[in-house]
Amino acid sequence: MPLPSHPGRSPSARKVDAIGTRRGEHRSFDHFGMELYNTEHLHSAIGFVTPADRHNGDDLAILEARRRTYEAARAAHPERFGGRERAWDRPAVVYLNPTRETLQETAA
Repeated sequence: MPLPSHPGRSPSARKVDAIGTRRGEHRSFDHFGMELYNTEHLHSAIGFVTPADRHNGDDLAILEARRRTYEAARAAHPERFGGRERAWDRPAVVYLNPTRETLQETAA
């Protein structure tokens, strides 16, 4: 059953209510989406680990295992690996939404 529409509510909230979607279901989906984002999605800015891995300190072991695997593969088949070696280091500083100036400072 849709929630009543009130003049003070946003147009998108009124639209969601108008099609009969319960707002509680929407919150559940948001929570589920955030759970996947934080525990399963690999983020390039933090070394292709999850935010949960980074937060818990598990990223160090993951990155070290990747480094060892990469080195073993490169030693076994050097012909498959051209160019420079990939960096498997943990980024020291991570920004959520860096400004252009911050990006320029960290690149220097």
